[in-house]
Amino acid sequence: MKLKLLAALMLGSTLVACGGSSGGGGGGGGNDDPDDIPQDDPPEEGTQIEIQAETLPLVENFEATSTLDFFSDSYKALNTPASNTIVDEDGNESTLTDPHPSFYYPTCCLWAEDPDTGEVSIGEVDPESTSWMAGNGYLALIDSARMSIGQILSDLTDENANDRKSDTSDGAEGATAELGSWGELDLSEPYRVSFCLNDNGPWGSGFSNLELYVDNNSGGRQADSLWSTASLLLREEIGTFQAGNRVVVDVPGDAYMMDNEGNRVGDTIAVIPALDGDSMPVGTSTSYLQLRVSSGGYAVISNLVVEHQAGDAVEYATCEVNEEYVQPPQFEGVAFEGLPLSVNLDMTFEEFFGEENEIFLAFPDDLTKPFYNPRAGSSRMYVANNAITWGDGRFYVGHDEGTGLEAVGGIDLSQPYTVSFTVNKANDAGGNFMIYVNNTESGTGSAEDGWNSVHEDATTIYSATLDTLTDGQEVVIESDVGTATSFFQFRCDSGCGQPEGPDSELGITLSDIVIQYQDSNGGDAGLINEAFEGITSEDFYSTEYRHVSTDASTSFYYETGGTTAVVDGVLSFDSSRITAGDRTRAATTSETTEPQGDMDLSQPFRIQFDVVAVNTVPVEEDATANFFVYLDNNTTSSSNSLHDFDSRIVNVDSRTYEAGQTYVYEITENLGTTESFLQFRCESGCAIDIDNLIVEPM
Repeated sequence: MKLKLLAALMLGSTLVACGGSSGGGGGGGGNDDPDDIPQDDPPEEGTQIEIQAETLPLVENFEATSTLDFFSDSYKALNTPASNTIVDEDGNESTLTDPHPSFYYPTCCLWAEDPDTGEVSIGEVDPESTSWMAGNGYLALIDSARMSIGQILSDLTDENANDRKSDTSDGAEGATAELGSWGELDLSEPYRVSFCLNDNGPWGSGFSNLELYVDNNSGGRQADSLWSTASLLLREEIGTFQAGNRVVVDVPGDAYMMDNEGNRVGDTIAVIPALDGDSMPVGTSTSYLQLRVSSGGYAVISNLVVEHQAGDAVEYATCEVNEEYVQPPQFEGVAFEGLPLSVNLDMTFEEFFGEENEIFLAFPDDLTKPFYNPRAGSSRMYVANNAITWGDGRFYVGHDEGTGLEAVGGIDLSQPYTVSFTVNKANDAGGNFMIYVNNTESGTGSAEDGWNSVHEDATTIYSATLDTLTDGQEVVIESDVGTATSFFQFRCDSGCGQPEGPDSELGITLSDIVIQYQDSNGGDAGLINEAFEGITSEDFYSTEYRHVSTDASTSFYYETGGTTAVVDGVLSFDSSRITAGDRTRAATTSETTEPQGDMDLSQPFRIQFDVVAVNTVPVEEDATANFFVYLDNNTTSSSNSLHDFDSRIVNVDSRTYEAGQTYVYEITENLGTTESFLQFRCESGCAIDIDNLIVEPM
């Protein structure tokens, strides 16, 4: 079945960014105002090459026999001659020859590159490249793949560049709107780019964008063009698109999906305004396009069409789902078990973000889903030497799904916590480093334009300019911003610079990143410091007050027998017992071998409390009225523990306690484990009120 797209859309004159943002702090697809187009230090003349235009509409059905065939000039060559005479400012002539004059050119991730010098061997395929697959009617762009469409080798590019067709469209070496660009596509009148999306999804880390540029051959830097940020026509998260539909980008106009019946599918993705507020598109008579899939995802496309909106209607091929063309790798990582989280950076970038091996941190309900995800600027991120370096980019910790106000994560931040890290080095030139909670965007938003997080402007829990940070500085952030389904975003904006390696002076380098709970009343994470002020018994035993680190539905404190009440700021025992930090509540026995607690009691520790009142019955009424503290034992028998009879670490006749006194018990022998819990018990007849209960390392 073949369809026609018959009408152009109404054109907007203002930017509406409907998609997610990515590198460089930019927004979704769409343009800046024409006044933002840089005109500083332009070349004095346009290209000397007489560019030969491609006839539009361009219809590409990817009928190559292989990837290398598709990117060859024998499959489709540029119309412009490969060799051209160039005259320098002194009148000297030279010949500029394009070593690979193919119409479709891989601007990333196909050619072999010297790891030491960065020199690119154009035409020599990198044997380890997995970013491309072409032929049999399809093209797969995988994990940072990008290609230009109709780009010639221009004399305006830097002659010393490793690849003059890649990352050369920025600054004065680019061009200006007056002088033009260096492509064979006439995009000087309203145009449309569309293609079938046959399959899409995560590749490794799982967060990636589908992007389309005009006159920009960079790796995601939307301002590297004669059009500045207006060169970015489309940028939307891969997961937004539904396979089996056509992706349509009208310039000017909007970007959307269309089904095989010609109907729009879903919401408008982005609006691309006219440069003059009327009908002037972003493009010249000598332009080129670049299609890109950023790191962490893939897209399989077919039936690519570039056409003028006012031209004859093109018959589009039927778009079908094809999930067999590529098979994403399925590594299984190590399950996240809750806070505390000490971020392991002793691995490679690919391992850290789940793109290879099986040592990455993963979501517990889906071990193939990495817990850390590069959201933007992944090409400027480096994991090495037990540290992470990046600039002009951002990454997530624990983001599960959704964007904006619908975003959710896998970290329970419903109780106070700390985030700490060491600054190994920071760019002295400046730039801003921020940490957000539950925010997928590159800013906070506003009340007027809409907040980007459910926490509104409180989403930013840390912000610093890099020139205020010192090498070796340790930073500790205390916060209570979060929910039971939270995540973090670490962002260093474009002012941080773009590091080219882990030892670069640009960007920021962090190590020793730790996220852990504060105690509910301000004690050390994982231990106890309770003043019992302003709470009820219901509060004290609730998960909202405190829960174990591994399960938000299991409260930290639990009554195992009788009633132990919180009344008037004290904890009142009356022939009762409670546990603190028992994760499973499964009855312990003498056969128990595995610890099930939430506190590290493997080193000497002390237990301290104030006795406020003693209401124990007289000895003649009940001879047994002892107060006990048990280690890894939630029963009334001291032998029911992995520590056997040594589980009873405090055993005191409650009648010996005096009101108004503080009692301290230092536990230096018969210690617990890194995953222990305690039980406090007043046996039959025992009744005492205590306050200021503290359990802490010695």
